[in-house]
Amino acid sequence: VPGTGKTWIRKKVQKNMERDVIMKIVTFHPASTYEEFVGGIFPSNKTGELLFKYQEGVLTRFANDAMADIKMDYILFIDEINRANIPLVMGELLTIIESTKRTSPCSGKTALNDGPTPEEGNPWEVVVHVENDDSKSKYLRLPSNLYILATMNTSDRSVISMDAALRRRFAYYRIDTKLTENGRDEMRAALKKSWWGDNQDTFD
Repeated sequence: VPGTGKTWIRKKVQKNMERDVIMKIVTFHPASTYEEFVGGIFPSNKTGELLFKYQEGVLTRFANDAMADIKMDYILFIDEINRANIPLVMGELLTIIESTKRTSPCSGKTALNDGPTPEEGNPWEVVVHVENDDSKSKYLRLPSNLYILATMNTSDRSVISMDAALRRRFAYYRIDTKLTENGRDEMRAALKKSWWGDNQDTFD
């Protein structure tokens, strides 16, 4: 629920990872699209001529960085994940975000590849862009050092509900507010300790 420290926990997760972490933050909203998150065709005018080319999305660019870096972990933090149309925005990523379908990072390689066949030993790739020439189609895989951390506000009724296919791919942790009758004493003790430290018994 709002105000329970979701952002604070994000920072604690980053701090307590076993290896150094690079984190990227993206916020979903009702207008979020697959093309922005994964990739798609966008107009380009770099050469003075209007062309339509495939451009990588936020996730793909971040996955490329993670794939080439064997020394660090990467966390993609998605804030308000349930504000977007998840099946539309994530598409076939539901297949490859599972831990058993990840690829080991390797220097000099990228997460997004061209070519009609998966790399030997890494069968878990999904087609994210198709062209008439299969050698120009785009295939995406996700490295094992890329983690997806997301938050959602369950009390907001204007958001999209999470379907079972996505829910089973995440570990869920509910963060309840202490601003209730049941949590009042715990909240009061925490505030006293934060404000007055060892002298808290002096105050009431």
